[in-house]
Amino acid sequence: MLKMEKETEKNDIEATMKDNMKAVRKNSVKGSFTLEAAIIFPLVLIIIAGIFYVTYLLYIKTVIQSVVDLSVRRGIKVWDNLYKEVSTGKIQKINSDLYWDIFDINREKKEDRLKTWLKSVFDKQKLLHDIDMDINVWLRNCLLYKQLNSEVIAYYKTPISSSVKEYLEISGNSKAILNHPPDFIRNIDFIVELEIALEQKYKSFGEFMDRIRRVMEEITQQIERFGVHDE
Repeated sequence: MLKMEKETEKNDIEATMKDNMKAVRKNSVKGSFTLEAAIIFPLVLIIIAGIFYVTYLLYIKTVIQSVVDLSVRRGIKVWDNLYKEVSTGKIQKINSDLYWDIFDINREKKEDRLKTWLKSVFDKQKLLHDIDMDINVWLRNCLLYKQLNSEVIAYYKTPISSSVKEYLEISGNSKAILNHPPDFIRNIDFIVELEIALEQKYKSFGEFMDRIRRVMEEITQQIERFGVHDE
């Protein structure tokens, strides 16, 4: 009888130990899951936030570049008249500056007008409304052509402040050549008429132009002879 009681007690102890081991294993599995989740979950959140952040920056870059490209296309269309609307090209007032391609006295006003238009376009963009921007528009006057340049630099505050760089610079720039055939023809006519008037008024100027014409004729003849020999 005593032997049976000991065996029963022994079996109870073994069963209790098995139950305790199962409980320990179960708790250890739960603990490992909790630890892994505590490590992985923040990393997943950071990766997702980074994807959204980079996508947002790419969106800002795309919007800035598209608006800058549009600004130079609109700018060259309305540059001949200070009173043309940039958005529609509608003429509000007849332009009195016929020879703007030679003497553009309203150049700064036209640049400011295009800057104002650019700012108004960006103000309508909700995601770009509160971002600091530098807007620059200038006309490069070269010898044989005029080039309209537009540049926008947006300063976007980084989500994590650092001593190295507090703001990200997102820029867009574009350029276009001013090509207006009616003004070109008008300018050529003006130069020819001016030359004729100067030749009539100043004899020395007429002699100078005659020498230039003779030199040009000689050059033309040499080119024609060169072409005949090649044939």
